[in-house]
This record gives sequence, structure tokens and C-alpha cells, in this order.
Amino acid sequence: MPHISAALTRWKGTCGLKQVRKGFSFDKEHDQLFALGWPHMRFLTDETVDGYKMGMTMLRETDFSIDMVLPRQLASGLLRAWEVGELFIIAPGVREIRDEVQSALWNTDPFTQREIKALIHARMTDRSALWSDSRASESMVLYAEALTKTEWVAEAILEALEDMKSDQLWESVPTQSLITYQLGFLLLRLPQATANNIRIRLHDILDSPWGLGRNDGTSSPNTASHLRAIALILGGAEAAEDLTDHDLRWYGHITNGPKTIKMRAMINRSFTRPDARLMFLGGVELLDTRVGKWWANLSPTDQRWFFHQISPIQAPQVVSLMARMALDDTSVNKLAKAWAVTHAAYATPILKVLAEKSVAGAQALLDHIDPA
Repeated sequence: MPHISAALTRWKGTCGLKQVRKGFSFDKEHDQLFALGWPHMRFLTDETVDGYKMGMTMLRETDFSIDMVLPRQLASGLLRAWEVGELFIIAPGVREIRDEVQSALWNTDPFTQREIKALIHARMTDRSALWSDSRASESMVLYAEALTKTEWVAEAILEALEDMKSDQLWESVPTQSLITYQLGFLLLRLPQATANNIRIRLHDILDSPWGLGRNDGTSSPNTASHLRAIALILGGAEAAEDLTDHDLRWYGHITNGPKTIKMRAMINRSFTRPDARLMFLGGVELLDTRVGKWWANLSPTDQRWFFHQISPIQAPQVVSLMARMALDDTSVNKLAKAWAVTHAAYATPILKVLAEKSVAGAQALLDHIDPA
């Protein structure tokens, strides 16, 4: 696919590629993408669309779409809208998108590095919750990367952190701190020397007298702060265990603790939005836990997002999941059936074994692959 080829060309020689696992996916391109942080990345197409109409629809959604592929025109308009800041006019019985935001959706001018720096700094320090939500915070960073350069966005986040005072680093800001958390994924898509330099500067913040070195007893790094996000990027499994509520979304930067990820997937009972990054880090066996079993609880939009992020993985667990998806009356029913036809050579022998064990959906999917 052209948008994937273009992204991989941009990220050639970056440090995440040292983590490639050949055969994890059905093709070498997705093997590379998983090493680079899939699905925490965004891709652009040159499809011509009504960016204003689509942008208005997306901004109005309570749960912002987290599709990985977006027309360039739409992504640019959305980023310009977020540049404005506060998105809505909020009053009793009123929730309207502001005129300035609507105008911004028409602006598809290329971003300069200075604009990206200003956008990131404003969104990281803005204490108003009215500009966006946590899902859009992630997408904002990743659309900015797709539209410009990984280095620009990473440096903008880092400089915003370095400009913060102690209270800003420690403050509980769940939405804004997710922007900092994305820096961990951006590091995978930077040259090794650049990534190493950023890590050193992050350590300087974390170890400074105004970072974790502050010991006045008034704050805890366990809150969703910029400081905690830095610790999670740098601290591996230990930081995720010590500084969070053990929700799996905070384990996306662990490269040294697959057992920890598996353990949390098995024993935690709270709902977690599935993330294929965790399967790359902790093993595809996570699909046998709530990570793979609760997909039907997702909204139709998120069901499709889940399908697209796990569909490149080459594993028996994925085949079993596709059988369940194809059996149920959900938004991904037809997608799962099409997947099975495309990957029939791999899926058929696995489905035969599953059918012999009377696994739900296995025989029906076999019959769909070969109706005769």
C-alpha cells in the first residue's frame, strides 16, 4: 500500500527497526511497523474528500475516531482545528463547534516547524478540557508526525517539558499528559543518536530537583501527570507497576517485561481497549485473555479499529478470533470473512483443527472459504 511504503521510507534507519521480529506478521512491511510502534502511528492518503464535512463529523463525536489511515486534506484540517484550541461553545443545552474551528478545517496549508512547536506547547499546557479528549490527544500528535517530521514533533514535546515549572510537571492533567506519553512511540521512529539524546534530556527532567527528586510530600507521581508519563517512557515494567493503576494502556512502552504484561492481562478485571502493541510486547497469547475476548463490547467504530490493528498478525490465535468475529453479527463480520479468504492458505489448516474441537465459528468460516 502506497501510504505504508511512504511511511517506511521516512522511517528507514530508525532505532525501532532493531526490534523487528521476522514472521510476526504476514509481510515484512508490517513486521517493521510493529517494531516501530503499530498501531500508534498514522498514515496519509492523497484521496480527495470533503475535509470540512468529515472534520465536523469527527469533531462532534463523543469518542474521537482513531483510524490509522486518513486523507491528508482531512488530517491537515483537523490539526488546524486543534491549533485553535477550545473547540466548542458550551452552554446549557448547547454544544457547538466554534466559528474559528470551522474556518480552520478549510486550511490545508503545510505546517512549519514553528507552528508545530506552538501547537504542541499550547495543547500540553492548556488546562481547559474543552479543546479535545484523550483519544484525540493521541491522534493529534500522530497526525502532526504524519504531516511533518517525527523529529519536529518529538522536539516540540521535549521543549515544552523542559520549559515547564515543577508544579506543571507534577499536576494531574490526564488529557495533556497523554501527549507526553506519545513521545515514547515517537522515539522508536527516530535515528538512534537522536533518540538517545532525547532520553538523556528526559532523564535530566526526571532526576532534577523539580522532578522525582522533589521530596516535599505534597505530590505523588502516581497521578496522570507529565512527570509520570516521562517515567513510564523510561522506566519499563517497574515504572508501570509502581506508578499506575495497572490498566494495560500504561504498559505500551515496556520492552523488558513480557511476563508483567501477560500477568496484568490475566488478573485485571477492568475494561481495557485492545491494543496490538501489547501483543507485540507481551505475546499473541494475550488474545486469549480479556484483550481479545472483550472486543465485542467495543463500539462499531472501535471494533473495526481493533480488526485492522490485529489483522496483519500471523498467529493461530488471530485465526480463532477471526472465526468468532465472522460468526457474530457485528461491524467486522464481513471484514473477518474477507480476511479468511485472503489468508486461506494459512488459516485453513488451523480452522480444520479448531473445527474438530468444535471451536465456535471455525466450521462456518471454513465453509465460507471453500463453499464446495
